[in-house]
Amino acid sequence: MIKEGQQLGSMTYNRIDFIVKLVLVTFFISVLHSVLSASSLPGLMKDVIVISIHTDAFPDETTLSLIDANSYELIFSSVARIQTANTLYQDTILLDANRCLRVILEDTGGDGFLSGGYYELSFNNLVIDRKSSYASRYEFSFNCGEGLICETAVPITSGTELLKKKPITGLS
Repeated sequence: MIKEGQQLGSMTYNRIDFIVKLVLVTFFISVLHSVLSASSLPGLMKDVIVISIHTDAFPDETTLSLIDANSYELIFSSVARIQTANTLYQDTILLDANRCLRVILEDTGGDGFLSGGYYELSFNNLVIDRKSSYASRYEFSFNCGEGLICETAVPITSGTELLKKKPITGLS
C-alpha cells in the first residue's frame, strides 16, 4: 500500500491524488455541461439578435419589423424609434433559441435607403444580412428549419458558413 508522501519514481502520492481529483472534477464539469445543454433545458438558451439601422436623409420613410415567421408575433418595430437623419440606431434583442424569424424593411418613399443609409442584422455575433439598396419593401427570413413557413430562409447553425440567402416576397 502507498503511504502519503511516499516516493513513486519522481512523483509523490500527493501529486497522484491531486491528478486523480483533477481528472474527476474535469469529468464532472463535462457531464454537468451535457445535462445543462439547450435540449435538456428549453427556454434557457437565448439567441442574440442585433439590428442596426443607419438612417438616410428621410428617416420618417423607413420602418423595420422583426416578427416570428410562424406565429406572426411582432417582436420588434422601429416605428417611433427612428427619427433623426443620418444616425445609427442599434437594438439588441434576446429571444428563446430556435425561433423562425422574419425581418421586414419598408420605405414609404419607395426609394429605399439613400446617401449611405443601410440596415444590418447580426445573429449570435454573425452578420447574416445587410441591405443598403432596395425599393419599397425587403424581407429576409432566418433561423428556420426545413418545412417551416419560411422554407427559403437562411438556416443558422453555429460555426458554419451561410449556404443560401433568399429574400421572400409577401407574407404567407
